Amino acid sequence: IVGSCMARPVAFMAKEELFEIPVLKQAIKAFGAYPVKRGAGDRAAIRSAIESINKGWATGIFLEGTRTLDGKITNPKLGAAMIASKTNAPFLPVSV
Repeated sequence: IVGSCMARPVAFMAKEELFEIPVLKQAIKAFGAYPVKRGAGDRAAIRSAIESINKGWATGIFLEGTRTLDGKITNPKLGAAMIASKTNAPFLPVSV
C-alpha cells in the first residue's frame, strides 16, 4: 500500500524468511524487495538499500523490524538513519 502511493518505485527491506517461500519470493523480488537478516547488522541489506537509492528508487524500511500486538512503537533500529546519512537521502518515518 505504501509503495503504491509513491511517485517513484520503492524497494522494501523484507525479512529473509519471506524469500524462502517460492511464490512469494518471486513476487516481492519483482517489486524490488531485498532480504534483511533481522537481529544483526546486515551489511548486505544496507548495501542493497544504498544501491536502490543510488538508482533513483526510494527504499522502504520498517524501523522497528517487526509488528507489535498493542500497536505501540518500540525502539527503532538505527540502520535506516545510517542509510540516509550515507546517501544524503531524505528520511521520512511512517507508521502503519
